[in-house]
Amino acid sequence: MPHDTYFRRELPLYVNYSDYANGWIIPEDSSHRSEFEKLGFNRLSTTGEVLRRFHQADQEGLFEPATLEIVNDALRDFYINGTTPMSQVQRVYQKMAQGVGAKKGISPVDILASPLGAIALYHFV
Repeated sequence: MPHDTYFRRELPLYVNYSDYANGWIIPEDSSHRSEFEKLGFNRLSTTGEVLRRFHQADQEGLFEPATLEIVNDALRDFYINGTTPMSQVQRVYQKMAQGVGAKKGISPVDILASPLGAIALYHFV
């Protein structure tokens, strides 16, 4: 079974038909609101911060094809699974950040703080 976070992330996104209920099940956003608010996240400020980071990265040219090619070269043969040590993930991302930083004249620390440094979340089957 996938981890519980898989369902919490995916279920609010889809409308499903239930044979048992003989009708459509429409997710209610309010039913999942507390998942993040109880942790102290504010949707508006969190979304604003994420958008700011994407806008800044775009202005710095981090989404240009040549830059994304560096990212792809660094990460394409790296597979993350449930047993991959975080130290190994950080090492690979650090190498990617150094390559992008050298090309763009941006510090690796700033690259890792950008959307390019975000580590994807996976569920492991």
